[in-house]
Amino acid sequence: MCGSLAINDFRWSLGPRPHHWPSVCADNANTRRHAEHVGEHVKRPTRILLPPTPFERRMRELAKLFPPPPTHPAHGALSALAKRTAEQDLSARLLLQQLLKRGPSFMLSRLQGGSGFPVANLLREYVRDYDKRMIEHGPHSLPSSFNVVESFLRYSHDYLVFDLREEKEHLLHLHDYLDWYTSGTIPDKPGLLTEVMQEGVIYSYNMANPTGDFRITIVDSELVISGVALVRHMAELSMAVLCGERPPRPSDEDAKRFHDKEVPFLEVSIEKEGLDVAPEYSVEDRYLAEIPGWGRVVGLARIDLPSCQCVVRYLNQDLGPSYRVASDDPTMFPAAVTESERKSNLATLAKRLGRYDPLFSSLWSLMYLPVFFIDGHAEVAETTFSTELHARRQSTEVRRAVRHLGRSELAFSRTVHCFRPKPSRTGEDEIALTPPQIEHADDGFWKPLPPGQVGEDEVGKPILGKTWVERTDTWSASPNVAALVVRRQEREVEGANPGYVYIVRSGSHGLDVYKVGKTSRTPEIRSGELSRATGVPTRFEVLARWKVGDIDSVEQEAHQRLAPYRVSRKREFFRAPLSTISAEIDSIVRGQSAGRPARGDTARE
Repeated sequence: MCGSLAINDFRWSLGPRPHHWPSVCADNANTRRHAEHVGEHVKRPTRILLPPTPFERRMRELAKLFPPPPTHPAHGALSALAKRTAEQDLSARLLLQQLLKRGPSFMLSRLQGGSGFPVANLLREYVRDYDKRMIEHGPHSLPSSFNVVESFLRYSHDYLVFDLREEKEHLLHLHDYLDWYTSGTIPDKPGLLTEVMQEGVIYSYNMANPTGDFRITIVDSELVISGVALVRHMAELSMAVLCGERPPRPSDEDAKRFHDKEVPFLEVSIEKEGLDVAPEYSVEDRYLAEIPGWGRVVGLARIDLPSCQCVVRYLNQDLGPSYRVASDDPTMFPAAVTESERKSNLATLAKRLGRYDPLFSSLWSLMYLPVFFIDGHAEVAETTFSTELHARRQSTEVRRAVRHLGRSELAFSRTVHCFRPKPSRTGEDEIALTPPQIEHADDGFWKPLPPGQVGEDEVGKPILGKTWVERTDTWSASPNVAALVVRRQEREVEGANPGYVYIVRSGSHGLDVYKVGKTSRTPEIRSGELSRATGVPTRFEVLARWKVGDIDSVEQEAHQRLAPYRVSRKREFFRAPLSTISAEIDSIVRGQSAGRPARGDTARE
């Protein structure tokens, strides 16, 4: 029941699922902002009154809904008063009954109503973890990641938990975006995103083939980008990037030693009642389900678009039962942490963040993804994918959810905007990128004080419960990386019959119907031929591909494994979730690459 806020966020035991998002064992910046009731900030040295940021506005709205934190002297009395009032209020009891009846159906509709792509899964892991924490431990148990992730969520007043905002999902190959990004046609200023992105809507971008596309080299390992999520509130942009790291850092051995409490990661350790490590998880659970062998790493950032300043960054490294957290957020520490401890720990965390500077530089480079899809709209096709709700539509739980919520509240399918892959413009295996010039915020921040203590605001006036600190620490002045080099890791394969095994789909076919085939040329050429030969109203889109040394052996084994899903014995179409089909083919390719008997070597493209 202990851990370091700045280093370790514990997972919850949430029932059977492949992965859990972290829990936390300390107060976070949002909890402390809940006590803020003063108005507007005065920013030195100009002394100009500034309105609250969109983030501060959202935190103040949440503060009106929740009681003060347990450390507040009035917490016990106010909580007891609220409990007695609720017990005596008939409407409150009726509301509780409705929540107990409809709440599980609401959570089912949200958690199993996603497309199944990596970003959709990641966001639903946040919702699952935050809402469980809210229900069992209250709003002040939320993790430090909430300081950025909250922008992707909204608070449901009907169900008293967090809900996902509207999603616009996309699928692309990273090399297509990098070709466009390096063509010299990108905008000059990130502020353009305020015009092309709808406010409060999540824009998610999933990479169709992360391990076969470009990779980022960092110290002693490399990263692949699995997906990116963006959301805009006024002129504030929040971003999340899901990456795989190989080999993961720290190593499996060091991660295990940490969980065995042999190695403390940080001096500051904060305990919270009721929060513990999920016992069923181990170091082996740190690897991405989508790309086995790659450890999960998540980068989070919030940017002010007009000033091109990064307000805060978070880095979460998966250790299995918990996450190792690093951040340059000075407000992440609770009031009990002294100023010297805060500076010492931030300096330590800055070194860890520095190792992942290329990750955040790549995130800055990817912020123009919404513009890329608008500019290349002629190459974008809308494809419908079924959700887990569709697969379970005959189950008792889903039928009950339809009765409780109405069919319109359940997403049985999701529309994904797919960018048709094209041959690389340059054909180069290494590209140097110049990220947008995003600087680190250099103003001050509010430091929380113990309840009852008086601090000073930006102009030296007394204020209760917090104090203004000028942000002049050296850890906040990390320069932006001037150039970022990404490398393609594809290698030429040798074998009896080299080529590609692919998955394609036409929007004219039913949900979850895909064709698995082979070609000695490129999947794009083959998909064009299929579209003309079959006469379908909507063309076939390439969703995944593998470059292999013997297309015959890989395709034959894939068809054998997928036989239970085959639509017709005479056709190469299969009805199953895309993730299921892709996982089977990926297993075949990786197995042959690892030395299983086969007629040719393979490599994932």
